Amino acid sequence: PQAKIAQGWNFRHADYFSENKRTLYKAFGINFVVNVHGEARKFSFIPTLLNLGAGLALLSVATIICDVVVLYCHKNREYYQDKKYLQVDGEDAFRGFRNFGTGNPAYVEENNGDDL
Repeated sequence: PQAKIAQGWNFRHADYFSENKRTLYKAFGINFVVNVHGEARKFSFIPTLLNLGAGLALLSVATIICDVVVLYCHKNREYYQDKKYLQVDGEDAFRGFRNFGTGNPAYVEENNGDDL
């Protein structure tokens, strides 16, 4: 009753790993007790898909926000703009659009001089 015991969470325990051999531990500190209360229900795909869709939407919004910050607000924005976008000039800019037809506004009609 008059023994000197440290205040707080304090105990000793041992791990026995062979006969006559053990490791003694003294544990002390603050004991955190976490109580979790909840309700278990049946699994449903609809809330799972809604949460998955909301997570993907937040991920895409985060990508857009990061692009805006880096491309318009950062002090090295020219460097990042050069790395993100490829500037193409001249004939190479429309090389991929030549076979789509005249319905495309970027269509380039090749004129061989036959209609003169």
